Amino acid sequence: LTAVTIADSVTSIGDYAFNECGQLTGVTIPDGVTYIGGAAFWGCKGLASVTIPEGVTSIGNDAFNGCTALTSFNLPDTLETIGQGAFADTAITELTIPASVKKIGKEAFVNCKQLTEATVLGEFTDNGKFHMTWGDKTVCCLDIEYMHEGLPQLQLKAKWVPPHFDEPEFKAVGAWAFGLMR
Repeated sequence: LTAVTIADSVTSIGDYAFNECGQLTGVTIPDGVTYIGGAAFWGCKGLASVTIPEGVTSIGNDAFNGCTALTSFNLPDTLETIGQGAFADTAITELTIPASVKKIGKEAFVNCKQLTEATVLGEFTDNGKFHMTWGDKTVCCLDIEYMHEGLPQLQLKAKWVPPHFDEPEFKAVGAWAFGLMR
């Protein structure tokens, strides 16, 4: 199996559909597809490029993981979810994530060693914050003003107090306490 043209009537590509088809070099995904399943193309080492059509809203976990020849792909403006490890261990060199993406799974692009440029087209809201999350946890939340005025300076109030040590009270000096000092 070296090339695949998926029928226009197909609306989803199931989990593991082309898993480890190492000789697969090309795939044509029709416009009607909305979901690419987990590990659908996992380990397709010969797959060099793929066009993900408008209409795809979700790319499953590990969908293209291990496609070591994959150097380019597009992410459609309809995409909302990129699964965990979806493009891990690929040879992509640049990436633009559309503003429609609401969730990116852990390690979605891990070990993409040729990736030199990534652009996230985010979404502006009126809350005045730059809010970044990893999974469900907030990792950064800054006032947007820092983009215009530079990073906020951390200011801490401090007062140095020299340490105070009580002089020890010796009752005895033991045998050889300072012996053999030359």
